[in-house]
Amino acid sequence: MQLKPLPYRDPERLVRVYENNAVERFQKFPLSPADFLDYRKQDRVFEDIATYVRQDQQYGGERPERLTGMRVSHGFFRLFGAEPMLGRAFTQEEEATIGGTDVAIISHNVWKRLLGGDPQVIGKRIRLSDYPARIVGVMPPGFEHVSGGYRLCRAARGSMCGSRSTWEVDRESREVPTIATPPRDSSQR
Repeated sequence: MQLKPLPYRDPERLVRVYENNAVERFQKFPLSPADFLDYRKQDRVFEDIATYVRQDQQYGGERPERLTGMRVSHGFFRLFGAEPMLGRAFTQEEEATIGGTDVAIISHNVWKRLLGGDPQVIGKRIRLSDYPARIVGVMPPGFEHVSGGYRLCRAARGSMCGSRSTWEVDRESREVPTIATPPRDSSQR
């Protein structure tokens, strides 16, 4: 068997963050939404920490199509050493905002195939499922999350797991896969 390295900057530094539940005897349990927010706010261990949840979308453009997508937290792309080739990554303010227009970062493939490679695509509004979304970034060719060929990412905005207020107190649902990078120099933390 031959293993390929993950296609990211410093792949050996990427770690998954789990919790153990001694009472239920579960190991490697995903975090709850509220636990993720607490980890990130109180973090003294990791250089970066982010989360993602798969959330497919129906693109409602000229050629409607189901897109494999994710809701991701602020810092998700930075964790992988990736930057959009057009536009920018999500801001922390966009993650915390409820209401208004959703923001999206699209894959290079979606940009070329569904939006004609329009160089002026940043700021354009598209319809995803039943919500408008404003494109803030286009990822470079070949960037994909390791677990699948995602075509679209949207800012977490609390709707990963219900409203933001629900997300902040939800400690029951264990559905928030979390990834992180330890500091380069362990004496830094």
